[in-house]
Amino acid sequence: MFSPQIHLLEVLPAIRQLFQTYQQPQEWLAGVEQQTRHFLVRVPFVGAFSSGKSSLLNALMGESLLSTNVDPQTSIPAELAYGKPERFTLCLPDDTVRPLARSQVLELQAGQAPAGAWLDLHVECDTLARLPHLKLVDMPGWDSGNGQHGRAIDDYVERSLAYCIVVSAEEGGLHASIRAALAELQLHDMPVIAVISKADKKSPDDVQEVARQVAREIEGISGRAPLRVVTVSARTHMVRELDDALQELEALAEPLFLHSVTRPFVARLRPLVQYLDVLLNREDLDREKIVLEKMRVAEEIKLFETRLGQETAQLDASLPAVLEAILLHVRNRLHEQLEAWTVAALGGRDVSAQIDQAIRLGMTSGIQAEFDVVMRRYFDRVGDFTPAVLNIDLRIPGGASVAKDSDAGIDRAMIHMVADQAIDLLASRFPVAKVLKPLLLGLIDILQRIFANRGKAEVAQAQRHEEIRMHLLNQVFPQIQQAARTALQTTLQAHVQQAKAGIVAAAEQQLAQRQAALAKLDADLAQGDTAFQQKRRQYEIDRHAVQSIIDACEQP
Repeated sequence: MFSPQIHLLEVLPAIRQLFQTYQQPQEWLAGVEQQTRHFLVRVPFVGAFSSGKSSLLNALMGESLLSTNVDPQTSIPAELAYGKPERFTLCLPDDTVRPLARSQVLELQAGQAPAGAWLDLHVECDTLARLPHLKLVDMPGWDSGNGQHGRAIDDYVERSLAYCIVVSAEEGGLHASIRAALAELQLHDMPVIAVISKADKKSPDDVQEVARQVAREIEGISGRAPLRVVTVSARTHMVRELDDALQELEALAEPLFLHSVTRPFVARLRPLVQYLDVLLNREDLDREKIVLEKMRVAEEIKLFETRLGQETAQLDASLPAVLEAILLHVRNRLHEQLEAWTVAALGGRDVSAQIDQAIRLGMTSGIQAEFDVVMRRYFDRVGDFTPAVLNIDLRIPGGASVAKDSDAGIDRAMIHMVADQAIDLLASRFPVAKVLKPLLLGLIDILQRIFANRGKAEVAQAQRHEEIRMHLLNQVFPQIQQAARTALQTTLQAHVQQAKAGIVAAAEQQLAQRQAALAKLDADLAQGDTAFQQKRRQYEIDRHAVQSIIDACEQP
């Protein structure tokens, strides 16, 4: 464990006792303990189908646990972490789990697994033991043509430390599907490691040239070089370079723990410090002043909620313009590919995967550029008028803090939730492939009848090209825009209301705690000065204990 993990586990019993003593909500401490004991971040291995991901992970573990002959339509993600004793689990989308025997792992990878499921595999091996905070994820091929795979990969962006991009030395460069994936990873500022697999299939010089080419391509798309470029061969068990690269990632997991576990823990301790400050009566209140203070705090909170409602109403009013701006990003992504998709469709190729990718990229970039900005501004303004008696950790629900002292970004999972809803809607209301296929067949049938004369073949080709282009432009794209508008409008509004509700709930809870502290102070003062001074000494001890824990957690 990292030293911050050890420290957190050491102080939790004392914190739990203090919260119990002062009758503060403490259910959340169980979640902190669970997160601390089992902190893991993902490292997905992605690549074109048959790039050698599964074979490579098998070589790292020194055993053939993962299937290396998986139909791309049935493959599911497999998460690998160290475990003793070993355990294998099938995780279903409804949060239920099913224990598996080792033999069933191969069966599920090669068979028909439930949509949205994944394998959670805890394996006792030396390599994984040296990576106690990492989960290596064997992902389905990016170019498998299965829409579920794209969504499964998207689900990992928010839980991952870096991606390993696996490229076979035989490919010589990045597959088109990997280029599209990198474009999206770049929007999330996700670092990558380039892994050149099947190095035994080429000469050392050729492998190094492939490595340089892949690094150049990644930098061209991502705007920065990969963290590492490693060459491996599963067949010859040449995995040392990858092992070293993963060790470097392991060292990078500690700052992520501090941000995702320690920092929220500290935020939950601060209200207890404020509670004890009231009991210490640093403002020298008497019983009459306590009554007035209760009234003042209640009025201050009431004014805060009024202002919050006004700010939220202004945010709601800005959403239509934000929505149109996001849709413009989607429109631009679609129009950029109009000619390429027309040519592909003219050749009878399915372009639904590319359209799906364009929608996702457009929504991601649009939400980052448009919705992020207004949400940050909203939280900044709320922070400006938040009363001093409140210690609210202003954040997008489920995301990173965006308090004024932080430069952290908002929750990117929301982006994928929005994109997934729009894509799901498109799948049910507007299946692109199903629309294009009858279109093409119909055009071919018409053109065969109209242009039977061989000498008019060029005219026929040009007309087919234009009809497909206009169909995409005037029918397909507008339907995509409308479906995206419907999904985005509902989701953005819900997200704003969720953010407001979270702030209100936190304010109400802290108001109740503040009033309870004032009531307890009133009761303490009623017992006389001698009794109050005795209690005050204990309050000082307890406050010092909590503040010391906060200070230790915040040390660099």
